[in-house]
Amino acid sequence: MKENRMPDIKKIREAKGLSRREVADVSGINLRSLQDYEQGHKDITSAKAETVYRLSLALGCTMEELMGIRPALPESEGRWTRKGKSRLYAYSVEFLKLQDRMKAQEIYSSRHHVHGRWEIHGEECILAFCFRGEIVRIPFEAVFSEKTLPWLVDVAEMRMDHYIEELLFQEKYGRGGGKLWDE
Repeated sequence: MKENRMPDIKKIREAKGLSRREVADVSGINLRSLQDYEQGHKDITSAKAETVYRLSLALGCTMEELMGIRPALPESEGRWTRKGKSRLYAYSVEFLKLQDRMKAQEIYSSRHHVHGRWEIHGEECILAFCFRGEIVRIPFEAVFSEKTLPWLVDVAEMRMDHYIEELLFQEKYGRGGGKLWDE
């Protein structure tokens, strides 16, 4: 079973056109450790959850894909709502399909070679990506629908670029200058 898992990290990285150095720099994972995970000297399923999460963000894949785990078929999800004194379990099939599309959506900054993804916590949506070993989470308020999703992906990519460019600007010119531009 270990042999089936070993090549997944390398295959994913190569399919994304990334070098080991790029993945290590973005994720903050030691280059040697990444090489050990790819070659099977270390088992990725024994790694800390944060390590697997950082690698999955850097590679633009799920943690399960990274570990070679086939996810089980999802059960119906939903949210609890209050109606009077009783609690009802309510969900919309369309909303669940949209959530699945959002989770599978590729968000990629080609300018900085950084992958991102949506994290959905209840009714809150967060844009998450890894840059220089730090996990960045930006709250993302928008109206998500099948029609708006392609545009929101573009906006998410611009937000990632904005965050990274502001960080680089502050590093180059000092932290006293404030924001690079107004949001």
